[in-house]
Amino acid sequence: MPVDSWTLAKLLDGKLDRGNEKNELGVLHSIIRSKGFIWLASHAQSALYWSHAGAHFALNPLGLWWAATPKENWPDAGDLSNPEVVKIAKEFDKDGKWGDRRQELVFIGVDMVEEEIAALFDACLLNDEEMQQFEELMKDKPNSANVRGNSQSPSGLQVEFRE
Repeated sequence: MPVDSWTLAKLLDGKLDRGNEKNELGVLHSIIRSKGFIWLASHAQSALYWSHAGAHFALNPLGLWWAATPKENWPDAGDLSNPEVVKIAKEFDKDGKWGDRRQELVFIGVDMVEEEIAALFDACLLNDEEMQQFEELMKDKPNSANVRGNSQSPSGLQVEFRE
């Protein structure tokens, strides 16, 4: 599920109102370093690289998610005999409709409380109503690539490209 950019901005500014007494900034201050990839609803086709160390924070475009990448831009045009293509294909949610889009963050810190950090970031995800609206908007932007299981393939996978 993608992150809502406005809610994420409020979290980073310490202004996320979750209706409780917890101090969001206090929870965030236990994190010394964080990095990874995020899926932002307002940039649904692009993977964004999250990098934070101390007071430094950056969110930079990394490129298209593989699911949004046309066949001609895949290594060996998506040929599964290429080990790099197999590695990419394994990152896909084979049962879902969003391909390799995901939230993948790693946190390093002191006295971190995993449940509190997870709750803060979960509060930034689209809610059910927002997700329905997002899915409606994305109907006109189908994936360029989808990965399915295929027992006949040596990799156990099949990459399907939209023409």
